[in-house]
Amino acid sequence: MAALPFHSKAITDQTVLIADDSEIQRKILIKIIEEIGCHYLIAVDGQEAMDHIASHKVDLAILDIRMPVVSGEEVLRSVRLDPDQTGMSVIVLTGDDSVDLGVKCIGLGADDYLLKPIDPLLLRTRVSAQLERQRLKQDQINYLSHIVETNQRLEALVEEKVKKIEEQLATEGRLRAEKERIAQEIAVKDRYLALISHDLRSPLSSVISAIKLIHGNLKTRGFGPQEDTLCSGITSHVEQLLKMIDTLLDIERLKMGKIGCARRLVAVSPLVSKVIENLWGLTKLKDVVVHNETPEDTRAFADPQLLYQVLQNLLSNALKFSPRGGVIRVYRESDDPLALCVADQGKGIPVSMREHLFSHERRVSFPGTEGERGNGLGLPLCAEIMHAHGGAIDIVSHEGPGAVIRLAFPPMPKNVRVMVVDDDELHREVLARNLMQIFPQVEVTQAGDGQEAIRKLQETDGVDLLITDLSMPHMDGMQLLAQIKESPTLRSTPSIMLSSMFDDEKRNRAMALGSLAYCVKPMDAEKLAVTLMQCGFTAERKNGRAPQETVS
Repeated sequence: MAALPFHSKAITDQTVLIADDSEIQRKILIKIIEEIGCHYLIAVDGQEAMDHIASHKVDLAILDIRMPVVSGEEVLRSVRLDPDQTGMSVIVLTGDDSVDLGVKCIGLGADDYLLKPIDPLLLRTRVSAQLERQRLKQDQINYLSHIVETNQRLEALVEEKVKKIEEQLATEGRLRAEKERIAQEIAVKDRYLALISHDLRSPLSSVISAIKLIHGNLKTRGFGPQEDTLCSGITSHVEQLLKMIDTLLDIERLKMGKIGCARRLVAVSPLVSKVIENLWGLTKLKDVVVHNETPEDTRAFADPQLLYQVLQNLLSNALKFSPRGGVIRVYRESDDPLALCVADQGKGIPVSMREHLFSHERRVSFPGTEGERGNGLGLPLCAEIMHAHGGAIDIVSHEGPGAVIRLAFPPMPKNVRVMVVDDDELHREVLARNLMQIFPQVEVTQAGDGQEAIRKLQETDGVDLLITDLSMPHMDGMQLLAQIKESPTLRSTPSIMLSSMFDDEKRNRAMALGSLAYCVKPMDAEKLAVTLMQCGFTAERKNGRAPQETVS
């Protein structure tokens, strides 16, 4: 058991008052108290006993009921009427063996009474019990005092925190005014917005914590439904503010490149199903059906978490504007395998509002079919995420019922010329087939070693991509890249190095020679496609890209 944060008062540290007009009786009592080891005070009558009680901290008083000047009974009455002496224990001694007198003493507040002549063993036992009881009572008082002091300190801390929050909120108000003044200076505003949002998030998080703490304390003390609703409402509003701030921060981080896209080939259909499952409660609430019509083979080169965020924003918006019993569709465009659409049966989007829909500079927000509110930042965030992916988001709906939001991912290039260099004919064939799965139109040239590759490159006007093995006879992959780098006509050829095992030193050499990636065989179609996307090998940029450290 953990030690209490205060020291208990030992029995030997307590003070006993002995009040008896009989000297013989006092000596007997003194001997017993000395054996116990307590401090003691002596009084020969009731008045002296009351003087001692007024001037000393007495833990236990042993009072003879009948004493001159002031009787023990009067002393007992006085003690129990004094609020400063409520913690003192009293044992009454009487020579009258009447039960009525004992009951009367107990009724006046005595903790115990003994009949004279006193049995020393019995007295010792009764005194020790009262002193132990007194010690335990004092421990309880000390513990309660400790709880009160701790609670006061916590309340002071909460008050201090609330004061700081109020000061920070006041600061936020001044910063917002400053932001409005420089609203036309876009670059400065962007930096300011990120700063304000960060400063807001910290105090608001503290507000939520403080409210929840107060809410919990109120529950333990018992309170009505009105207070419960008030606390829950405050928490909900602050959480909505935090969500808005997080969205603003995400937009600014994306714009400033502080959120990177960890892109890979993502199976889109399962991701859409996951988002629909997450929104199940909202769909049931509005009796809306969401159809995932995305083919199983749909793939997108994207950051799965960011793509999930985009899909969740779009489906949440579609639910917001869908009528009760409506239908939402998520499908892939038939003529574009890299375009994903979200269609609803809502009231549509006015043409006049479309140009501002994806801009956070001028927020556009409409209430939903059942009064749902938004912050107007969801679609601007989606636009920033798609832009970071090299893709786009737009509206393909017409004026009137229903809206269709279209996500377009960067396509792989068409009419690509690739040279595969490997002394193993089977490896060359496998790579060629994988390339045909990735590119809509591809022309693959094969070479068995570096010398043959150089000759074929010189006989043509070059290729869009060179994929070479490291270990080959006559001229290996490193020597091939070195010669290409020295050639004025071939040095801009993008290349990828393949090896049967990873070697950090060889990887660094390959990157220094201009290789876009250093990959370990075998390379299936999906792994090769991811590598090409990571190297930026898309329709917009087939060659001329600076080398980057891509290892797979």
